[in-house]
Amino acid sequence: DTTRTNTTTFDAEHKITSHAKTKGFAVSPASWGELFRMLNDLVTTDDVVVCSGSLPSGCTGGEYRELITLCSRRGIRTILDSSNGELRDGVAAKPFMIKPNCEELADLFPGEQFDSDADVAAAAYRLWNLGIEIVLVSRGSKGIVLIFGKQPECWKASVRLDGTPSPTGSVGSGDALVGGLAFGLVNGQDILQAARLGIACGAANVLTLGPGVCKYADIERLKERVVFERLE
Repeated sequence: DTTRTNTTTFDAEHKITSHAKTKGFAVSPASWGELFRMLNDLVTTDDVVVCSGSLPSGCTGGEYRELITLCSRRGIRTILDSSNGELRDGVAAKPFMIKPNCEELADLFPGEQFDSDADVAAAAYRLWNLGIEIVLVSRGSKGIVLIFGKQPECWKASVRLDGTPSPTGSVGSGDALVGGLAFGLVNGQDILQAARLGIACGAANVLTLGPGVCKYADIERLKERVVFERLE
């Protein structure tokens, strides 16, 4: 069943995208308890749990932190893709991976600017140093900055589109990126392979009308166009 409807309009003449978002349903403490019990029963160490978006009405604000903690205790990988208080609270629980964009990075480090590769990499390293295994910062058309490993490696990666962007453009590309990453990790890919797939999914979304919509052929083609560069 539909839980809520968000509408995106695009002014092609002025290149302006507008979002009309409706409020979702409220979630009771009992429902959260049931979700936690189901996760505890069903999810295994082969899985990846994605904590994405804002929390619904009825939440205390600490649910992502509790969910990440539950998964970490069982050796289950989590990806946190949120903003504002949910992001800050979730980071404190040390998820396996986080995927902030530059705006969300600025929320974690108020007053700082993230205009250069070095600025973004330095902030990503600080988050990695908190105990987060993989930090991936999405930068729109500039691609990503990625840091991971016990002896941390830092990479940037991007892909050049080979087609005309759809009217909906990059709306949903962040979600497509995370979906590709999670799929790659669940299927045994290393982080660079999974990042390649995620970037291709995000780019494929730009080429297709509708948020979070990708064509398999676009993904497969764009994967081969992703370029990685090691940052020192």
